Amino acid sequence: MKLFIIEDSVLMIARVAQAALSISGVTVVGSANKASRAVRAIEAVEPDAFVVDIHLPDGNGLAVLKTTKSARPEVRSVVFTNSTGEPYRRAAFAAGADHFLDKSTEFGMLLLILNGWAKHRSAQIVASASL
Repeated sequence: MKLFIIEDSVLMIARVAQAALSISGVTVVGSANKASRAVRAIEAVEPDAFVVDIHLPDGNGLAVLKTTKSARPEVRSVVFTNSTGEPYRRAAFAAGADHFLDKSTEFGMLLLILNGWAKHRSAQIVASASL
């Protein structure tokens, strides 16, 4: 599964990438710390999934989410943020998020979700190869 990370903190990008790479079948195909870079990069690398923070230096991660899901609804997404109030949660799901997680308490859940998606993607590849 190809994963893209959108996060303003380089340290958090590194932490998510390192953990994701420990999951069988996951390849981190890129990252961006700004909304403007994220949209262009996602179009170029065509990930299977992405992790996105809400607050970015030049914009809103939810706008990136909405743009990406409009163009490619099959791409899976996790909003991973410290802004966990109910209005943010509702806005994230309205923009197309598959999951909404609290960055400070749900890192393990992020890895479980990515692991599940990677297993599902691997099964799809095996099934299509046997056809």
